[in-house]
Amino acid sequence: RDAWLLCFDEFQVTDVADAMILDRLFRHMFDNGAVIVSTSNRHPTDLYKGGLQRELFVPFIDLLQKKCNVHDINSGQDYRLSGQKTTQTYYTPINEQTTAKLEDLFMQLSKGRPSASDTIVVQGRKIQIARSARNVAMFTFSDLCEQPLGAADYIALAERFHTIFLNGIPKLSGASRNEARRFITLVDVLYEHKVKLICSAEEQPSKLFQMQDGSESGQTIDEFINNKLNDDQRKVFSGDEEKFMFARAASRLEEMQSDTYLR
Repeated sequence: RDAWLLCFDEFQVTDVADAMILDRLFRHMFDNGAVIVSTSNRHPTDLYKGGLQRELFVPFIDLLQKKCNVHDINSGQDYRLSGQKTTQTYYTPINEQTTAKLEDLFMQLSKGRPSASDTIVVQGRKIQIARSARNVAMFTFSDLCEQPLGAADYIALAERFHTIFLNGIPKLSGASRNEARRFITLVDVLYEHKVKLICSAEEQPSKLFQMQDGSESGQTIDEFINNKLNDDQRKVFSGDEEKFMFARAASRLEEMQSDTYLR
């Protein structure tokens, strides 16, 4: 009732419950004369691609294409990869030297102030912060991605700290699907809040996601999905959507090293 124009940035659908809600929501908005403007990295026909019960989502795609004009503005170039980088914030591999470098940078950004532990409470959950000083915090990958944390927790951290150190990002395999999803969410939240990320990782962003199950190495994502998962697991684990999500996270990790982002 208060607005006739609604804008959505980076429209995406990754959850079956969201997919079911969208059809009813958008039909109601269109019936009441709302105008929808949206950006997305997906063409409408590719939304929720490979998702569970996608056939129930298809009528919404038809509605979207009927009510909205679709404009393809893809230039074929990922501009996140083209930014100039004069300050190193992403270190590989994980070893004593890169860990020591993170420690040095932490001391520089915290102006040598003694670090202290802290706790943030989010929706009744406690997030333990082992070290922080001057709005700078140090975490390990295990601290943030191997614990039962979600977007609300990461948002609370992003609102508290302007710089987050993350030590020890491993290659993410099929056996670490939950950790991979949390890592993707963490990167998305930090990126959207313009938080600086200084980290050490086993590989460069484009090579972090390695589909291995412990018995075979070097599989591509597609090989892992086709060889190791049944039909239902393929849809839940990845399909195109999860591969797309990680590719976006890797691209953002590259941009987060650029002078423009760090400015």
